[in-house]
Amino acid sequence: MSGARALRGLWAAPVAVLALLAGSLATAGATFAVPAERHAPAAVLYVAPGADPGGDGTAERPFATIDQAQRPAHQLSADSDVVVHLAGGTYRLSEPLAFGPGDGGQNGHTITYQGVSGQQPVVTGARRLEATRNHWVQMPAAVQVSAATGNTFTDIAGSGIQVGGIQPDAHHPGNPQMTNHDITVSNNRVSGVGTDDKETAGILSTYVTNATITHNQCDHLPYDGIDIGWGWGINDPGGSQDYVNRGTYAYQPVYSTPTTLKNNTVSHNLVFDTKKAMFDGGSIYSLSASPGSAISDNYMYGNNHTDDSTFSGNWYNGGNTYVATGPPHNNVLTGNVLVGGTNWPQGARQVIQQAGVQSSGGGGGFPTGYHQLVIGSDSLCLDVYGNSTSAGAAIDQWTCNGQSNQDFTPR
Repeated sequence: MSGARALRGLWAAPVAVLALLAGSLATAGATFAVPAERHAPAAVLYVAPGADPGGDGTAERPFATIDQAQRPAHQLSADSDVVVHLAGGTYRLSEPLAFGPGDGGQNGHTITYQGVSGQQPVVTGARRLEATRNHWVQMPAAVQVSAATGNTFTDIAGSGIQVGGIQPDAHHPGNPQMTNHDITVSNNRVSGVGTDDKETAGILSTYVTNATITHNQCDHLPYDGIDIGWGWGINDPGGSQDYVNRGTYAYQPVYSTPTTLKNNTVSHNLVFDTKKAMFDGGSIYSLSASPGSAISDNYMYGNNHTDDSTFSGNWYNGGNTYVATGPPHNNVLTGNVLVGGTNWPQGARQVIQQAGVQSSGGGGGFPTGYHQLVIGSDSLCLDVYGNSTSAGAAIDQWTCNGQSNQDFTPR
């Protein structure tokens, strides 16, 4: 099949479906008519690198820079969705391109920035450097933020959202005012990022105090979903024997005091289809000592290539749940509860319902994006027979294989 399709009307009520929590779709194969929704036509703006100054955002007189489109887009979103078309070429930034609460849509409308069909816009702040050795100052990300709420990030070379830094002034600042603290990252959708820098996480919060990462959806990622911390103990009190063995402390001090990483909360996030390219990580990964922090009530499935991890205190039903223990993977399973079929206890149902991006009504919902729909009774996936792209194609059940004819999205 050439692309993923929408699965329409295969159930009469909301159903939570996933690899670790699979609802039985008794109505598979049935179809129902779905009334078409009526939407006002989207307003459009145009941006082109090298355009003449003083453009008004029309196709004939486009804006020259992306930031010139931000305020008009927000104003237009009061009455309709807005699409900002970026012409092909390189948009060179002299300072970070910042998106804040004022850049979101209004009255339930959305703002989408997308490339003109068949063209490739490149947004970069890179400068030409000449050096005798690699020197990595900061990870690439779509936004490096002090707060992020209600955004969507997709098809990005690096991370979706990054908070904090990795230099000494981040983990042991000389001036306490430089500490990154009291930061909230909530209700964001991060999907399909890390297309070039595949070792980046969907959301990364490094050395931060009192970060709250909650009700986000991270999916279809080459590496981790959500990472907190940095350094794998390299900057923790007393350092790390591993880095002693590597000779790292010939180039940096062994610290005797804790880092700024503490009192963080990662909760009610929906994370799935991670580790699609890289190894040695997890859906949610803690990278250093983080006293006072809590990771709880997150809903995760479809995490690939997992080694050296401990899975404790989770509910699972065995559907597509394969965790290798013993050498060479060395994963540990302890205190987990096997649930028969889809008979999830109330506590598990609450986690599922509350995980991910909140709707305007304050509750959870079916995750956005494309998903495999796993049948709980036999752990098989819904499958468009023969990879057909024709309307009315037969839907079957088949061994889950990750191919596009097993990807569906709710409408």
